[in-house]
Amino acid sequence: MPAPRSFGWGGGALRKAVRDAWRHRSAVEHPEWLAAAADFAVLADDRLDFTLDGVEASKGADELCAAGVYPPDLPERARADLAAHRSAVRTVRLRRVVARR
Repeated sequence: MPAPRSFGWGGGALRKAVRDAWRHRSAVEHPEWLAAAADFAVLADDRLDFTLDGVEASKGADELCAAGVYPPDLPERARADLAAHRSAVRTVRLRRVVARR
């Protein structure tokens, strides 16, 4: 899930729209808990920043929603706001959880 820093200053309303669009927010916000509940040992929990090259702001939000970075059913208004907020489309902070059984 993109971290708040991905939206920059003044991105509170956009961040809330993206968070509210997730169907199962606990799976997005606490994947380490779900892994532990499924009897997996969590070995690492990292947050990594990625800069997307070659992504146009107008299409970037749709591509990221299709890839599952943002909610696939993100409302059109939030997608338009996300595309207008260029830094959120160009820089995405993702979370990587490594676990083993």
